[in-house]
Amino acid sequence: MDRRLESVDRRLDATNRVVGAMSVRLTDLSEDVADIQRRLPHPPDPRRKRRR
Repeated sequence: MDRRLESVDRRLDATNRVVGAMSVRLTDLSEDVADIQRRLPHPPDPRRKRRR
């Protein structure tokens, strides 16, 4: 029984490391998207009429 608990503990530890790494990557991705949005020109407002 003790070996099973050790195995579960190792798996939980590995899972926690993967989840932590994914969280860091998602944070990096959201920062990249925000940076790209800041660099792009704003799209025209469809409610405004174009001048001719």
